[in-house]
Amino acid sequence: MISIDQKMVYSGKFSNMRAEAQLLYFYLAVAADDDGLADVSVACSLTGTNFIEVSILLKAGLIEVNGDDKSLAKVNGVNIIRETVYK
Repeated sequence: MISIDQKMVYSGKFSNMRAEAQLLYFYLAVAADDDGLADVSVACSLTGTNFIEVSILLKAGLIEVNGDDKSLAKVNGVNIIRETVYK
């Protein structure tokens, strides 16, 4: 389960972004693992987006490229809630 920062989603920075970049952000947030990492190439493939949208998210600080592996991104503004919390 994920929790996305509502203040960020309703901010001018996010709402003025291209719809494709917003969609990519939500796909990355849903796909993020416990450490907040998601595979950018898979999310781009699923959404039909490309490096333009990735660069928009990078520039906005909504994602960060993770070290040497450029296909993984850390998704900012997302809290990952582990299932074990509810068991």
